Amino acid sequence: MFISNKFVTSVSNEVAQQREVTPDIVGCSPDFVVVGEIKKSLPREQQYWFDVLQQLKKYDDDLDAKSNNFNTGDHDIVLIIHHTLSRAFKKFFENQKEYIFKRNFVIVEFGFSPNLEEKIFLRTEYGKFKNKKLQNMLENGLPIPVNRVVDELSKLKFIDNEPPVVYTMEVIWLHALGPRSPLKRYRVGGRKFEIEVSVDDLHSTLNRFFAPKGTDLPRRAWIRSALDKFTEIGLAVRKTANTYTIKYGRLPTKGREIKEFLLWKLFEKERKIRSKSGFEEQKRINDFY
Repeated sequence: MFISNKFVTSVSNEVAQQREVTPDIVGCSPDFVVVGEIKKSLPREQQYWFDVLQQLKKYDDDLDAKSNNFNTGDHDIVLIIHHTLSRAFKKFFENQKEYIFKRNFVIVEFGFSPNLEEKIFLRTEYGKFKNKKLQNMLENGLPIPVNRVVDELSKLKFIDNEPPVVYTMEVIWLHALGPRSPLKRYRVGGRKFEIEVSVDDLHSTLNRFFAPKGTDLPRRAWIRSALDKFTEIGLAVRKTANTYTIKYGRLPTKGREIKEFLLWKLFEKERKIRSKSGFEEQKRINDFY
């Protein structure tokens, strides 16, 4: 089994023709091949769940492997999703008509069992694998020791599709900037301090710890967009095209998640810009008369 692998889609792909794709997971044996995505969480708004289906639909194709000596053809497509979301996503999938799969599509839920040896529990929620042995194992539920897979599952925060910019901002703030902070100063008093960063530096960190192996994810353009948004809301200063100074510290979230706070700050910034624009337009009208 491989966690991530590069493939190239065919000219007949219904979503992306002759494009490089990097599934989160590729399971390969002499008897079966499965290709798919892993999701620990989903956006609250179900309209964004179509992005997950669009990504999975790219794999509904004769994929040409770039980094391994096999091609996929008659493979199964799988979404491995946290058990708290599996039933809702199944219902969402069954009610939509935009993405219909030619190959077997299977939703597998996962959860954790806190025993002496913690295990991850996998079970099919929707669909069937062609391989009967695999189907029987997952239909009844398959416990796997966490230490075999949790490291790979937990670190994947970026896939092919560009995430919402506020998501990238949150990942940068928590996982790329947080470890660099003087912890005592961060915890006491909420004082901010400056951290010098570059797009390439952040890309190296995020790619190493939070992206599928063998990929260039997250794209540098995604990181630059996030840093520019930090600049817009006063949490960063752009120095050059690729370097920024971050004003890092405890955010006044008032109990909200950091991404909700960042989204609110971006909304406030946009509202002020529109309000100012409207005021200036009215002033020009008044001056005209």
